Amino acid sequence: DERAVSRLRQVKGQHHRPFSVIAPSLEWIHRNCVVSRDALDWLSRLPGPYTLILPLRNPDAVAWNVNMGVDTLGVRLPDCWIKDVVRDLEVPLVTTSANPVGGDVMVDLRDMHPQIRSGVDFVIYDGAVRGVPSTLVYLEGGLVRVEERQ
Repeated sequence: DERAVSRLRQVKGQHHRPFSVIAPSLEWIHRNCVVSRDALDWLSRLPGPYTLILPLRNPDAVAWNVNMGVDTLGVRLPDCWIKDVVRDLEVPLVTTSANPVGGDVMVDLRDMHPQIRSGVDFVIYDGAVRGVPSTLVYLEGGLVRVEERQ
């Protein structure tokens, strides 16, 4: 939904960088992204803590402002309950941190930035964040680049 993505961009202050999505399934990824041999290896590790940056085969798979017109898409299948919700919805869900661009990462609901709290209709809180951000895996042009995030 282009309007929902625009609103999310406004709330976060993230106007230019692409968002990634939680994919409904591996099949959805295969239908909508170019999956190389290297990508197959990484897809076999899902669900897991990875965001795979893949060439986008079907630009209509997400609203244009999800990836801001670039020809790649970050896809995730996290190892948590939300992947089951997205699977049942059968549509991708934009995923992003709950902080304004450049702001501190929210670890606990009490840490939620007022800009975020006032800009959303509701919050689904699943407890204090445990773990680390997903590893970015760029799989384009026959190259593989892995970027660990802090």
